[in-house]
Parts: sequence; C-alpha cells; structure tokens
Amino acid sequence: MADAVRGSIVINEVLPDPNSASGSSGPRFDTDQSGSTTPVDEFIEIYNSGSSAVNIGGLQLWDQTLGKWFTFPNGTILQPGGHAMVMTGAAGGPGPFLGPGDMAFYAGRGSAVLNNGPENAILYDPAANNFAQVAYGGAGIVTPGVPGAFAALPAGATRVGSGENFGAFTPGYSLQRQPDGGNTIISAPPNPANDNVCFGIGTLIATPGGPRPVETLRPGD
Repeated sequence: MADAVRGSIVINEVLPDPNSASGSSGPRFDTDQSGSTTPVDEFIEIYNSGSSAVNIGGLQLWDQTLGKWFTFPNGTILQPGGHAMVMTGAAGGPGPFLGPGDMAFYAGRGSAVLNNGPENAILYDPAANNFAQVAYGGAGIVTPGVPGAFAALPAGATRVGSGENFGAFTPGYSLQRQPDGGNTIISAPPNPANDNVCFGIGTLIATPGGPRPVETLRPGD
C-alpha cells in the first residue's frame, strides 16, 4: 500500500528531468505547454487514493537539499481520484489538460528544484507532523537530518511507512504509479494532473534492456 498523509494523499508521479539540456536527445516534456522545454518543467504530482474529498491545504513539498519549496494554499480540496500537479516554474503556457477534480499549481521558481541524480522528496503534513517520502535516481531512503538532508524539517516529524523507492528514471520520462495510487512504479511518458494510463497484462514497455511485459516491471527497470 502506498505511503499516504491525511489518510489517502500519496506522491503519485515525479518528473525529475524534462530533458531540457542543450543538444540532448531522446524524449522531452513541456509540462506547461509553453512551446519550450526548460529545467523548471519538472514536477511532482500528488493523488487522493481515497473515497472522500481531502483538504490538502498546508501540505508542503520538500526537497532533500533545498528544503521546503511549495505549500498548497489553505482550503484546497482534492476530490477522490483527483490529482494535484506542482510544476517548479511559473506557467508560460496553457498548462496540462485537467481531468475532473484535477488541479495544477506553479511554484514560480526560476531554477530547478529536483536533482537529476540521486534524490529524495517529501510530502509533509505540518498538522500531523508526519510525511510521505520517496527516493529516485539511484538514491536510497535517507533519514531527515542525517547527513543534513531535509535539515529544516520540524523536530519530531515522523515518516509514514518506511518510504518508497521509485527507482531509476529516463530524461523526459516521469516515474509514475501504475495505476494511480498503486505500488508498481514505471518510467513512462509524463501525465501531469491526469490519470496514469493503465496497461493490460502483456503490453510491452520499452526499457534500456529492451521491451518488457508491463507486469514484469519493477522500480529501476
């Protein structure tokens, strides 16, 4: 079961690297549909895996080294099955297509937040002083404060569950739960603020080692 704060709110999808480097090859992703892919097109999406609406106001996104970089506005209600995407930069285009109950937020930062290498991210609930934590890019789950990670996290904050490792990623592809809120993580074309595509058993997914049936994929594949 995915680690959740406020009962049902999980980190559902992470795009660490939109693949904006000059001369880069492979897939690129323009999250805000501005017409250009930049480092601040990276995003984190959360998801309400429960059957009731949840007030996500006050929930915070934390980066391992930068610290707190976004807080959801007070009174923000995430519907059951709803997604809330937070892109690092400001919206330069119309943004992603939003399904019913879905939301898009923009942190308005001028530089990237998420590390393109090993990294951890936290969704912190100050009301309960607890957090859900994911690792990606070859990182393991780090303990806040050791050595200096999430150093400003309030004292006594506790992790929900043991943390989840989303595994390796491909530039231009996101790490996403399959299906939404599930335990299987795949690297696939990003789907911010919308339903992740559910593949039938036997569907072949391209990996660095060649095509693999979707049901055999594990974090890092």
